[in-house]
Amino acid sequence: MSKRKKSTSESPLAAFINRVARGGIYTLLVGMPFHAFVVVVLGFAFGSQLLFASWKEVVILGLTACALLKSLRDGWGWLHKPANWLVLVIAIFGMVGALLADRFDIATLAGIKTTFLPLLLFVAVQPFAGEIRWRRLRVLVIVPASIVALLAIMQFLIVPTTWLQAVGYSSTTITPYQGVFAGASMARSFATLGGPNQLGAYLILPIVWCVALAVTAKQRRHRLIAAGLSMGMILALATSFSRSALLGLIAGLVVLFGLFLPRIYQAWYAFATLLATVFGIGQIRALALQEGSIIQRFFIRGEVTDSGMILGSDEGHVFAWQNGLDVALRHPLGLGFGASGPASKYGANYSIAENWYVQILLELGWFGVVAFGLLLIELIRRWWLSNDRVSKVLLAGSVGILLANLFLHTYADSTLAILSWTLFGLSYGAGRERGHDGA
Repeated sequence: MSKRKKSTSESPLAAFINRVARGGIYTLLVGMPFHAFVVVVLGFAFGSQLLFASWKEVVILGLTACALLKSLRDGWGWLHKPANWLVLVIAIFGMVGALLADRFDIATLAGIKTTFLPLLLFVAVQPFAGEIRWRRLRVLVIVPASIVALLAIMQFLIVPTTWLQAVGYSSTTITPYQGVFAGASMARSFATLGGPNQLGAYLILPIVWCVALAVTAKQRRHRLIAAGLSMGMILALATSFSRSALLGLIAGLVVLFGLFLPRIYQAWYAFATLLATVFGIGQIRALALQEGSIIQRFFIRGEVTDSGMILGSDEGHVFAWQNGLDVALRHPLGLGFGASGPASKYGANYSIAENWYVQILLELGWFGVVAFGLLLIELIRRWWLSNDRVSKVLLAGSVGILLANLFLHTYADSTLAILSWTLFGLSYGAGRERGHDGA
C-alpha cells in the first residue's frame, strides 16, 4: 500500500486529531537535527535556554494526548502489544530504583526525560501509523541529515570557532572547538548537533537508508542520488572522528548487506562475518601494541601495555565502565532514572559510565535491563520477519547504534533517541501488512 486511505466515517474531530499528530511527528523528525544549534542561539539571544529546549517535550506530550483521544474513539487494542507492556515494566523499574535509593531530584526528572520520554513517544505514535506515508518519512529523515552532513563538512573545512562563540557556543553550552585529541590542531565537526559523537551516531541510520536505496531502488536516477548522499554523509561522519559511530556504521552496513542476501546464504554470511571479525580484532590488537601506530593514536588514543592495560586518554573510559559495573552489582534493583549518564549531572552524584548499557543498568537494575533487552529483541524480531526495505534499514541501523552504545551514552542524546524511537514506533504500529509503503 503506497497511499493512506481515509475512513469514510471519520469525524471532523478524528480528522483534526490525526492532522495534529502528523504535524507533531513531522516537526520532531525535521526539527530535532537542528535542536541543539537553535536552542543555543535562541538561549544566548533571549535567555531562558531551558524554555526553548522544552519544545520537544511539549510535542511528545501533545502526541500522547492525541493518542489517548484517538483511543477513546477507536479503542485500546493497539496498546496490548508486547513492546508496550515492556515499556510499562521499564517505567516501573526506573521509579522503583529511585524510590529504593531515596532520590527524587532534578536528576531524576532529567533521567525520565532522557530515558523514558522517547519510549513514551514510541508508544504514542503507534495509533497514527496508518496515517503516515513512509515515503514522506524517508524524505523527512534523509533531507535534514543531508543538510547536517553538508554543514559538518563545511565546519571541518572552515572551523568557524569565532562565529560559534559569537552566537552562544561556550564551555557552558557546547564547546565551539573540539580537537581530535588533546593539543590537536585538527577539529572535529559537530554541525548542528550537541557534539561530534552525537553527529556521528545520528548519521548512522540515514546513511544505512541511503545505501539501501542506492543498492535496491528501481530507478537508476534514485540509485545515483542515494549513492551520492550516502558518500557525503559518510564523509561528514568521518569529520566527526567518532570511533564509536564509525564502528557502528560498519556493523550496520555489514548487517544490511547480509539482510539483502537470500535466506539460504545468510547463515554462511554470518559465519564468514564472525570469522572476519575475530581475525580483525586480532590484527587490531597486534597493531595496538606497536608504539605510535595509528591504532594507538586514533582508535585507542593511548598506549597499550604488554599486559593489555590502556594508558592515555581512553584509560578513563575503561575505569568508568568498571566503576559503573561495580556500583550496579551493589544495587541490583538500580538507582532509578537519572542515576547515570548526562542526566545525572543535575544531581549530587554525577556518573558518566561511557557506556549506555551500564547507564541503563544503573538506572533500571538487572530486571529493568532484561525488560529493555526484550523490547529491543521484540523490535528486531518484527523487522527480521518482514521482508521490506525499511525493515532491513531499521534493523541494520539499530544494530549499528547499539554497537556504538558500547562506547557512548548514544541513546541519551535527544536527537538520536527521538528520531529512532519515532520511526520504531511507527514501524511497530503499522505491523507487517503495510510493508512501509515501499520506502
